[in-house]
Amino acid sequence: MLTKTIERTRERYVCAQLSTYTYHHLAFVRKLRVEIFHTVMYGISRIHTVLPISCLSSIDSALMFW
Repeated sequence: MLTKTIERTRERYVCAQLSTYTYHHLAFVRKLRVEIFHTVMYGISRIHTVLPISCLSSIDSALMFW
């Protein structure tokens, strides 16, 4: 009886650890995706301010294709 209780407790602990790890991993991935998106959008905005208007249409169509 005691060993069964210990085993169940251990299983609960392992499941809790895994769910905590999964939560933190997903939060990290979500934050990383947001950072990448902001970096790309900032880079695009910088390109739009530097390049002349004639270059922008080809860049926009290339981005739409990608």
